Amino acid sequence: MTGDLYIGDVGQSRVEEIDFQPAASTGGENYGWRIFEGTLCFNPPVGCVEPPLFVPPVTQYSHTAGCSVTAGYVYRGAEFPSFGGLFFLGDFCTGLIWGLRPDATGFERRLLKDTSLVISTFGEGEDGSIYVANYATGVIHKIIETVTVLSPNGGETIPAGTQRLIEWSNGPGIAAVTLHFSINNGLTWRIIERNVQGNTFLWDVPILVRTKTDCRIRVTGLDGAGKQVGRDRSDKVFTIQRIP
Repeated sequence: MTGDLYIGDVGQSRVEEIDFQPAASTGGENYGWRIFEGTLCFNPPVGCVEPPLFVPPVTQYSHTAGCSVTAGYVYRGAEFPSFGGLFFLGDFCTGLIWGLRPDATGFERRLLKDTSLVISTFGEGEDGSIYVANYATGVIHKIIETVTVLSPNGGETIPAGTQRLIEWSNGPGIAAVTLHFSINNGLTWRIIERNVQGNTFLWDVPILVRTKTDCRIRVTGLDGAGKQVGRDRSDKVFTIQRIP
């Protein structure tokens, strides 16, 4: 639609990046490798100097979130209006899928789905639908609007031992959800409740010995047969404050 070009650049050992070349470009941009890995010095490891026509990535993530970026397509379909203009990207190692779009200050990247897929490629249908291939199984999945965590979605401080309303949105075909929470930024998850219908749940926030600042909520959507059809987690961490 715009002629702009998004470029997925697999990193070396620390950073995965997406570069962007606008349609108005006349060429010649230098995206940094191998002087830079993302915005970090690579060769030399410190004190590196930007080459002529250097253009930094529009987004990057460290290897705490993955190890090999897989770039995709911009959504131009009509089925899911909220996806309009989103560039989809994922990680081969962790199965995380993000949406990236321009905003007033540059580009905003938002985590869309936490999947178990080994994401090797994306595809685009004639109607603008976006597909993703799972290298581990050979199965191709269509990306649809399913379940999205609304609250707590990052930045909140919640007292331990209180009750907190968990809220999420359901897409077509979601019959129930399973709720989990994490106190270590998603490294491990603890069950809250299974087979929850609707899109809210009053959570008894656990009493913790220490304040935890790396908490997230995860919502897994299930269809009528109990099959997982979507999963999302808090965009950013929130805090469970220990009661003195």
